[in-house]
Amino acid sequence: VYDYQVQTIVHLGTFDGANQAKFVPHTGTRMFENILVEHINTTRYGCITTRNIKLCVNTIAGVNKRAIRHFQVAKW
Repeated sequence: VYDYQVQTIVHLGTFDGANQAKFVPHTGTRMFENILVEHINTTRYGCITTRNIKLCVNTIAGVNKRAIRHFQVAKW
């Protein structure tokens, strides 16, 4: 996602308790090595859930920030 400068992720399907968005925290932030993932907000529209997240990546040149929108379509 970060390397290819992806700004939108579309997920077709549902999460169950065992695999629920391990890469996106429900609230607050989560750290993965040099990448900080911050949950901004979640909005639900029927069977579609939209999550806005922010990635902050520590590099030698400094911190790079990127906004990502994650769409989860539960029924299709």
